[in-house]
Amino acid sequence: MLESCWLAALIMVPLFFNIWGERVFEGGKVHLLRSIAVLSAAFLVVRFAERKRQQAHRIYLPWRAPMALPFLLMAAVYLIGTAFSVDPPLSFWGSSYRGQGTYTQLSIMVFFLLIALALRSKSQLDRLITVVLITSSPVAFYGIAQAAGMDPVPWGKADVGRVFSTEGNPIFLAAYMIMIVPFTIMRMIQEVGFLRVNLRKNGSPSVLFLPVLRAAAYGSLLVLQLAAIVLTRSRGPVAGLLAGLFFFLLVFAVQRRRRFLSLMALTVAIGGLAVLILANSAYGPFSRLPDIPVWGRIFEISEPFRLSHWKGSINLLKADPVRALVGYGPETFHLVFPPYTPLSGFVSMLSRRLSTGLTMRPWICW
Repeated sequence: MLESCWLAALIMVPLFFNIWGERVFEGGKVHLLRSIAVLSAAFLVVRFAERKRQQAHRIYLPWRAPMALPFLLMAAVYLIGTAFSVDPPLSFWGSSYRGQGTYTQLSIMVFFLLIALALRSKSQLDRLITVVLITSSPVAFYGIAQAAGMDPVPWGKADVGRVFSTEGNPIFLAAYMIMIVPFTIMRMIQEVGFLRVNLRKNGSPSVLFLPVLRAAAYGSLLVLQLAAIVLTRSRGPVAGLLAGLFFFLLVFAVQRRRRFLSLMALTVAIGGLAVLILANSAYGPFSRLPDIPVWGRIFEISEPFRLSHWKGSINLLKADPVRALVGYGPETFHLVFPPYTPLSGFVSMLSRRLSTGLTMRPWICW
């Protein structure tokens, strides 16, 4: 039952949306996640009670695991932030728009405990990864269908040209995909390695058919995932993907003792950072990259709206240093930030959006 809970969450939360609901995407996903987390917590309590009653097995607590300390710190941050929040009920339950309050974050942490305590075999891990990969396939395919103009639902989204699939937001879609890409690459490398071993031992086509088919399937899935990421045109997730692939390649090179591969990864990373810095300098050799239509926004990190929000956030922290230690509470940014919003950055961003012909409705709601 514990494994069924985390597999159900991995399948249902990414895929679910309700076009008849007031909150099409986030509302249903949050309620599903919370409900499965509560059910999982109940099963965990039963598991602990049974283990203690039978005294047949020692209860394993993963407090010495590498991620245990960050897990505890994050839980403490949310609980302290909610206790000292400017609006404690809002911080705990979350806003009516996305529901990303402490309750939702604690529900996510339940799945951390669930997997840390109950995932004990390689077959369980293989099933988890397989479910994640299979679920990502329709999500990525739907995003590509949106880009091709074959979406059956007339969403009327303001982000023209940016796909969002079943996640409701281009950044959410890309962030979901970049976490799955390394698993897809890993499976593809495993199949290619298995294929090479079988070629050395036995070159019979009947033996090699299934490994070739699986490698091709993982390669096709990787293309779908990368295409969905690119079509979102989201800067943050693309940067996260590149950073993740860098460490993936570096660890792979160290494990296989390929010094050339590790040096190549370091060289490409340093070169990419240099291009990004020069693209955002006024007179650098790559200063024209952000002006490229559609795709240029990936290279632009110093736009006025972004810089103005960073500056406003710094001013918010300076305004009350004591409050900055405990925070204003989850989901309260819209309550405390407006007095520190630099109007010039907002006007610059708004004028640019209007010049591209986008609708005013999202900004009226904002």
